[in-house]
Amino acid sequence: MKTLNDATAEDFDSYVLVNRQLLKDANLMPSTWGLPNGESARICLARVALFPVSWPALKWTPTSCSHIKHLVIFDTLYLRTGSIRQPEFKALLLHEIGHVVNPPKNYNPADTSESEFYADDYVRHCGFAEDLANCLEVLMRLDPDGFDFELTMMRINRIKNDDTLLLNLFDISLI
Repeated sequence: MKTLNDATAEDFDSYVLVNRQLLKDANLMPSTWGLPNGESARICLARVALFPVSWPALKWTPTSCSHIKHLVIFDTLYLRTGSIRQPEFKALLLHEIGHVVNPPKNYNPADTSESEFYADDYVRHCGFAEDLANCLEVLMRLDPDGFDFELTMMRINRIKNDDTLLLNLFDISLI
């Protein structure tokens, strides 16, 4: 039986993608992201899957993906229209994955800033800080009502100032 250590790039793409074609068409397959050593395994072990959709067309049978524990569903509209560049979109996806693989140590649902900082810091840990800051700035311009301005500016400043990383990474010592 193949282990995660033996997995190929194609295995990683197959594991984390529910609907491959949209990211394949955008040249954004996870295996091409250039993640640090061990991060592909961390994402797989946390049972995270990405589900790109092009609204309103949504075709998926949940029973076909029993390995999934955390599903990140996202619309590719900003990517398809060119509003967000590929590196920024990759950083956005890694931020959403970061909510799962780098949760706050003492999670408090009332404190959304801590959860956002930890997710942002996962992206920074992976080496895509500048792309994430750019993405947040673009998204605030595209959808100003969809963001808490003060919190988003705090996030951008933490990223740009290279503040101390908050890491509580999902344990991959199982592999």
